[in-house]
Amino acid sequence: MCLNIFFFFFDRKSNRYPLVCRFCLKLQDRLTTHLQRVCMKRCTKEQIENEVDKASASMTNHLWEGRVYEFSELRDIITKDEELANLIQLLEIRGCFVRNKPSATMAGQTVPQQAVVLPTASTQEDMEEDMDTVEPQDPLFSPETGIRWEGKLRKTMKEHGLYEKHNTDSDLLSGFKKYLRDDHGIPNCKQEVDNVARFLYFMDPQEPGLQFVRDIEKTRSFFTKLSQIGLKKQTVANYLKNLKRFLRYIIYNTTLRTTDTLLHRDCRAFRSDLGDFQKSIGKQMSKEITGKRYTQMAKSSQTPQDCLRILHVAKKDFLEAIAKGTLNEELDTSQSLLILYYLQSLLMLKHLQRAGVVKNMKVSEWVKREECVLTTDGGRSRFVVIAVKEHKTATQQVATFSLNEEEQHWFHIYFSQIRTSFLSSLLMAEDDPANNKFFISTSGNPIYNPSNDMMRLHKKYNVPNVTGQVARHTFETAPKCGFTNEEKSIIADYLAHTTATSEKHNRFGQPENICRAATLLSKLARVGDSSDSDAESAPSSTHTRSVATSGTCPEMSELDTLNLFIQQHPVSLEGEIPKGKIRKVITGVHDRQCYDKWREMQEKMRIDYVLAYFPRRQPSSHQIVKYIEKQGWQNNKPSVEKITELWKPQEAQESTKDNKHIKKLVKSQKWKGLMVTDDGDKGRRVVTTRKFQKGEVVCDYHGTIVTAAEGKEMMKTLSKEEMGCFFFFKNSMGKKLCMHAQTFPCHCHPDRDTFGRQTNHSRKRKNLHPEVHEMDLGGKKEYVILFTALKDLDVNTELLLDYGIGRKSFLGEGRDLVGLED
Repeated sequence: MCLNIFFFFFDRKSNRYPLVCRFCLKLQDRLTTHLQRVCMKRCTKEQIENEVDKASASMTNHLWEGRVYEFSELRDIITKDEELANLIQLLEIRGCFVRNKPSATMAGQTVPQQAVVLPTASTQEDMEEDMDTVEPQDPLFSPETGIRWEGKLRKTMKEHGLYEKHNTDSDLLSGFKKYLRDDHGIPNCKQEVDNVARFLYFMDPQEPGLQFVRDIEKTRSFFTKLSQIGLKKQTVANYLKNLKRFLRYIIYNTTLRTTDTLLHRDCRAFRSDLGDFQKSIGKQMSKEITGKRYTQMAKSSQTPQDCLRILHVAKKDFLEAIAKGTLNEELDTSQSLLILYYLQSLLMLKHLQRAGVVKNMKVSEWVKREECVLTTDGGRSRFVVIAVKEHKTATQQVATFSLNEEEQHWFHIYFSQIRTSFLSSLLMAEDDPANNKFFISTSGNPIYNPSNDMMRLHKKYNVPNVTGQVARHTFETAPKCGFTNEEKSIIADYLAHTTATSEKHNRFGQPENICRAATLLSKLARVGDSSDSDAESAPSSTHTRSVATSGTCPEMSELDTLNLFIQQHPVSLEGEIPKGKIRKVITGVHDRQCYDKWREMQEKMRIDYVLAYFPRRQPSSHQIVKYIEKQGWQNNKPSVEKITELWKPQEAQESTKDNKHIKKLVKSQKWKGLMVTDDGDKGRRVVTTRKFQKGEVVCDYHGTIVTAAEGKEMMKTLSKEEMGCFFFFKNSMGKKLCMHAQTFPCHCHPDRDTFGRQTNHSRKRKNLHPEVHEMDLGGKKEYVILFTALKDLDVNTELLLDYGIGRKSFLGEGRDLVGLED
């Protein structure tokens, strides 16, 4: 007796049952389309319809006869109790029923959980606790004895059973920890592993396992409780992100796919379900962060002098430590840390750089610093300009700052002595990240959080803590009396981190402008702070702001008024411009100009936001309208026509050979927007199912690379019609090569016939142009022939290519490539 079991799942989106393809044995929600494109693409329409009818009948038969089983029938097939219990549990999980079970079985025998085979550690060192996760106690920040760092929220989590966790040395969690270190390069992964361990303990206190993927309701209750007890939405989002990464590890980096296919599929479905919950949390987190920032900025009454106070208070001790370093005297740990923390604070508070810039600054960027001489009324000043490429806003612009001669000497002392002593405490490989990071901790590892280091420095000298974000906001909104419009613009460009700044980065990024910005910021910090003794006579921050916002400054120009208005009411995606009476307090006679300019800036910001949502495929008018309505904008909505006119594919703005999206499509051969049709008279042809812009990559020609001599030898045995499968070209070194698609299907894609191979020939009506690129695919260089659109292609346009008679060079270097007839 043979037991055949098929599992079918209801497709809620299409409101129908998926069917099983008998050829590839996979569930398909649109079996007809699947058979036409993959498993029966060379069969007739009648044959495909007959196959669909058979699959539908099989599914109906399963629904009537394949869901209820007799226990006695199962016992006849499987005699071992443990194996039978496993099968019964599997059937019941999948929605089937077993009748007449014995009482012991009905009571629910404990079925051993399916173990996940994890990657084994190569050495004992891989399994030890990461020493980077807990830094040694900082001499600059020693908490009072007797204090236990256990906050109110932590106690609340314990009371609700949310803080207990499984041992992170278990096979499941230790494998995840190794995955984070090796694959993601995250040395400080203790917090992420602990978060996953707490979640697993909540789902099953007995042992860490994967059965939680079958209990989505309990999972939701875990995250709901986290929010209810008072955790920030950002913390809840971190738990979600950690759990998704854990599931990614289980799905793709373990042998679960082969040991338990059903559990592997459940893990994939569970990870997909978490995405919807993550979107909901993400929106709440954005509102929470915005409200927090607004409250922080509204309550802030700092002046530029307040932001730099810690640098003045700690400077005496700092200079004493620098003097010892200059004389090559030995520094103790406390003095070394003082220099490290002071230099980080200098960059964030005086030079107004983000924490990500400080953390990711590299040794190579320090070594390649550029010298600059700035001539002013006071004489000539020497600076060095440093550019940091890797930071939070690196996609927009390179973070650039300048140091004067004194500051450069401080950094040199740290680099040559302090950093060297820190590195000597850790034996590292040549490619270790710490070898390249400029700022490192006493343990020899890259610093973890510059903001925390700066907070420790404030606490040591009993100075109210000022964050880098507050410092930037303070300098942005500080009154700049006596500054020219050009000087105000230089300061604004230096402080900005927007796309607008990136567009004029080529002008602003000149070393002279960076140095001028640093000089002007120093001047701004000295305003009203001529000496410490007369600090009481300096105008207070509140008074200064009231003068700036009262609109009483005489003869303000339109540009100055606009800048002041934007400082008080920044342009944002969700912001609303103030009402007329409130607005005119600042704008005065320039109200209409400021109103129009503010709305124009917001409209451009919203247009850029919408365009960024459609990076590669041109959206329809309906899609644009639907996405705009989704944002909930009531006023100042961007025009659909303007968005359509401004849209360009992302590929046109990137280097084709470095485009990750194109590389992915070349490797998978799953090009979007194309379809193969068979018209009978005209035969098989490739047509478009979406619009393509001129110059956009449509698909590639996929084949095998051989030498030109080998290609010509192969052509001798072929007919003239079959010669279209051969493409001859020269590489960058002048070597003659040939790419052919004679072998079908290819060994790397045995389940598909590529689009490039099926593209028809036309010399007069051609709409594709071939180009050769050398791409890095999977760690090795390969030549790829990409077909780009010669003109805008509408929907249902046949792709046509000149097969090569009198062909130009694919590489475009000389446009002289010899055709196939020559």
